[in-house]
Amino acid sequence: MCANRRQAGGFRKKMNNVLKEDPPLVAIVDSDVQLAEAQARSLSPLGFKALAFNDGSALNEGLSQGRIAAVILDLQVRSTAGWELLEHLRTRHPDVVVIVQSSSIDVASAVSAMRGGAFDVLEKPVRVTELQTRILEGLLHKRSKGGSAPRPLGGATHANTAVVAREGLSRLLGNSAAIARVREQVRGIARFSEVSTLIIGETGTGKEVVAEALHALSSPDKPFVTVNCAAIPDSLFESELFGHEAGSFTGARNAKPGLFETVGEGTLLLDEVGEMAMSMQPKLLRVLQNRTFRRVGGARDIELKARIVSATNRKLSAERQDGMRSDLYFRLAGFTIVLPPLRHRLDDIDLLANHFLLDFANRYPGIPTRISRTAAELMLSHPWRGNVRELKRVVEQAAVLSGGSVLDEQALSQAIDERRGSSRALTVANATSGNYAKLDAQLGLNDEPPSNDVSVAENGRAASPRAVVGAASGTFPIGLSDQLGLNELQQKLILETYEANAHNLTRAARALRIPRTTLRDRLKRYGCL
Repeated sequence: MCANRRQAGGFRKKMNNVLKEDPPLVAIVDSDVQLAEAQARSLSPLGFKALAFNDGSALNEGLSQGRIAAVILDLQVRSTAGWELLEHLRTRHPDVVVIVQSSSIDVASAVSAMRGGAFDVLEKPVRVTELQTRILEGLLHKRSKGGSAPRPLGGATHANTAVVAREGLSRLLGNSAAIARVREQVRGIARFSEVSTLIIGETGTGKEVVAEALHALSSPDKPFVTVNCAAIPDSLFESELFGHEAGSFTGARNAKPGLFETVGEGTLLLDEVGEMAMSMQPKLLRVLQNRTFRRVGGARDIELKARIVSATNRKLSAERQDGMRSDLYFRLAGFTIVLPPLRHRLDDIDLLANHFLLDFANRYPGIPTRISRTAAELMLSHPWRGNVRELKRVVEQAAVLSGGSVLDEQALSQAIDERRGSSRALTVANATSGNYAKLDAQLGLNDEPPSNDVSVAENGRAASPRAVVGAASGTFPIGLSDQLGLNELQQKLILETYEANAHNLTRAARALRIPRTTLRDRLKRYGCL
């Protein structure tokens, strides 16, 4: 409870600029008048003015005067009065935060309530600290430019609506125009389940979160399955997607349905689709064209019912598919969503950072629940090459490092510096064990460089790796020390080339003249991915 009080206190301080120190007026509408009055009394000591009503008719005067900031609405599924009031609030008073509470509600009704403008759906009995937190979250989100009904920061407490709250639009945090456009695109495409969607964005921008939001809006009670196209060997890819019949190949003792089949009417996310092998692309194209597929070794067609969503950090476009068949690209990109990098949505950094901090504080009481002004300014000046993912990790690390109730600039700066150096520290640890002979050959750092590389300097001496890589298309870092051993040079070469190319795997791999998958594997071992 102490953690929740600190969390609400952090929100309340942040609300001062919006509310101008005027306690928000909360209306509690419940057919059980005693319960409504009890909730009103419990909210008053926490900084709210709360009034209890047994129906919606008495709300009209307060709503018309614009005095009511939030409505806690008891929604009985079998009664039309609550639904009518919810619709009235959505159409006539969209700036009012509406929180639905009910003793019994199913998934379909919860989805309808949130689509109808409810900020969140909570199961009775609701803890006062939970209710306080939800109200403050909603009021904080009212500062969004559109002024429409906000969405919650956290997940709902009702077990049946957890998927909706966790995976819906509530997770697409931000008030910037860029992220608002993404939300509108997700809403627009959600009902067209047969239209393939391609999500393009840099590493860490939240491509999977967008896919989950799309799934939650369209089929929240169906499976959501992710397959990493870069992690499955080419030889197993077809079996994983299409499934196989018994005896179709060596080791196939039993029939096995593939992901296309097991996901049913749910959503299948093809993550890192730009890494899909060329041999698999015509087969996937055929599935998308015909909406049917066959198991490996099978003789009958199976209807594809799933929504297909793809994600990639490659800069695919109609003019350039970067290793992908153009016809497959156009099939995957029936609708395209481009996610903005964090550096293009600076207005969202403060909101995201506070959300990550409070979420962390909920799980680990005793850490800061507020970010200082100077720390917030430092966040705005940091480039955030790893985007939202990096921001979350830095905020959590700074919260651990901070000794007080406020996450200050010193802790944040230390967290940023330590994350920059963590990959180098892991590199030294990894260098103490393992056989690098095979790796050296893979990276082209062995004694026999490829014949098409620039390997000899003008004076006849062997060129350094810097000269070799510098000749490739891509940015190579400067300042490598000649005092490093081969293993250390190799690791430093990879890490600094990755950094110099703004964490773009394709450009860094091209600069290093190694396969992109090899680079990804090394970066994972170094703790960078």
